[in-house]
Amino acid sequence: MPSLAIRFALLGLLCSGAPAALAQEKPPEAPRPRPAAPSASDVAGAPRPDQARNAVKDERSAARKLLWIPRAILFLPRWGLWLAVSPIRAGLYAFDRYGVGDRLRRLLSGNGPIALYPSVARESGHGLTYGVGAGVGHYLRGNFLFGGEVRQLYELRLHSHRLLGEGLELEVIGALQLLGESYFFGIGNDDLQVAGTTSGVDARTDSTAVTTRFDQEIRRLEIAAEWRPRAHVTARPTAAIIDKHYSSVDAGGRLVDIATVYDPATLVGFEDGTRYLYGELRLDYDDRVTTNPFVSLALPATGWKVDGFAGYAAGLAKDPSRYLRYGLDVQRYFDLYLGDRILLLRASLEGVTAGLDDIPFTELPRLGGSRLMRGYRRNRFRDRTTTAFSVEYRYPINRQFGAFVFLDAGGAWRRLRDFDPTALHPGYGAGVQLHTAELFLTRFLVAAGDDGVTFYLSFTPSADVRLTTHAW
Repeated sequence: MPSLAIRFALLGLLCSGAPAALAQEKPPEAPRPRPAAPSASDVAGAPRPDQARNAVKDERSAARKLLWIPRAILFLPRWGLWLAVSPIRAGLYAFDRYGVGDRLRRLLSGNGPIALYPSVARESGHGLTYGVGAGVGHYLRGNFLFGGEVRQLYELRLHSHRLLGEGLELEVIGALQLLGESYFFGIGNDDLQVAGTTSGVDARTDSTAVTTRFDQEIRRLEIAAEWRPRAHVTARPTAAIIDKHYSSVDAGGRLVDIATVYDPATLVGFEDGTRYLYGELRLDYDDRVTTNPFVSLALPATGWKVDGFAGYAAGLAKDPSRYLRYGLDVQRYFDLYLGDRILLLRASLEGVTAGLDDIPFTELPRLGGSRLMRGYRRNRFRDRTTTAFSVEYRYPINRQFGAFVFLDAGGAWRRLRDFDPTALHPGYGAGVQLHTAELFLTRFLVAAGDDGVTFYLSFTPSADVRLTTHAW
């Protein structure tokens, strides 16, 4: 026990002495005196900078005196360049300072109260088509296109958007379109002949194919509804009145007019025009999806897209139209590797029930152009029935660009039972596509067929182009 008491005593002494030890702080150090600044006498004997040992002299000093010459010569170009880039610099400053990028993005995406949709397209034989679409909210949109084969297009669209619910939308469309230099290659599936070898051809009985042109003026008023009863199914009923007038081209001999090869009296509707009522019901099934989260949503990798329609046309005034139009377009996507190597198979059929004497020549089913049969000019083949097949392989270049190669085959027939696989016209080509993480932007392709090489700059995915009687 004594030893334990001694231990507690020592511990008490240590604890009582600790505050005293801590209280003894180290005295602060005295500030060191600052060295005196050198005086002139201190550096009087120092060498000058150009006399220092191991100094490297600038041998160009003499030439530097002549720099005023290029400075004087470049004075005006320099300030001219400065003035030229000043608007760009100011624009970039405003772009960043005032959030122009976000405002412009909302303007072009259609998510704001006002939206703009610039459009540019190029097609072999037609020149450049350009224009703009303008929308107010989701309810009103106007499209204005000029140049190319379109020449002039004025279109106004009214949408109900979500006023009738999520699954139903109404649309009213009014359009005036002036089409210059439209193609006509006769009726049938024949190969092209050289212009000037024949004249007065009856296109209803003679399938001679010659490259000719004509002008069109189209007026259209359409009421359509879009109903989505299920996740992948869309129904679209349409009622329209369509008025078309035709005339010869006036190109100073540069183009072959339709009347110099084909007898206008045998082209139904050419002299009196066409005016008819048209009703159509279209059903779409689309379960295409992307399978890679790092691939753009504009590149579905697997699934089906089936588009079928049936419509009836009734002519007004002198228009003899009384026919049923039908069509089916089936597409199948296969994911070959990681969701960005894609194989697309496609088969399309379109037909009418009327004879050639009872349907205007422009209303016959057609193939050729950026829609189907991409190796041929627009509307290259037309008859009472058309069939087309396509195989396309898509692969990535980077996250914004993709490439594709394709092989097409198709033909036009008087009756569906006249279909002949050996008479199909081949087309093939390749191209590139630009897209964002969510949207398709544009594609450029070069294609070839029996008639030569064509190229297209398109802002519509070829897989989304619909068969429609309203296409010129």
